[in-house]
Amino acid sequence: MGTLNGLLGTLESDPVRRGKQFEHICKWFLTNTAVYRQRLRRVWLWDEWPSRWGIDAGIDLAAEEQGGRLWAIQTKAYDPAYSIMKADVATFLSESGRPEFAFRLLIATTDRIGKTAERCGRRRNLPGVSCVATSTRPRFRGLSPQPTYGQSCPNRSDLGLINEKQSRR
Repeated sequence: MGTLNGLLGTLESDPVRRGKQFEHICKWFLTNTAVYRQRLRRVWLWDEWPSRWGIDAGIDLAAEEQGGRLWAIQTKAYDPAYSIMKADVATFLSESGRPEFAFRLLIATTDRIGKTAERCGRRRNLPGVSCVATSTRPRFRGLSPQPTYGQSCPNRSDLGLINEKQSRR
């Protein structure tokens, strides 16, 4: 096991591949962290979720609480200096506005959320949660317990992440 910061440093630079890899990390985190393991019965990548209604259009993961309530989850593997804009979350807010979702969660590698995006999220009842994993003091707003910088997390092979070059062999 390594650290979250170390794992993020191994992700590919291509934004699409990096985003997909980050989805797997977030699934692992929600499945294996004690507070979520107790609260969530199941976590799916969008393409694995049996009730999905189409291709990924903003919702990256879905989760089911022990009591059956569903969560819509979006993940963003952005540069820590980037501010998430309304356009970055608009499709997620629209797609996750369906009545089957009781809760929405945003997990990102930046704690910067633009004012318009934050206001739009509040207006639509999106919890202000962001995962900051690449700074020297990661923090999860609205999340308890607080993970620490050196918190153990899986390595790439534990998550089944391979480089695109490796997959062509």
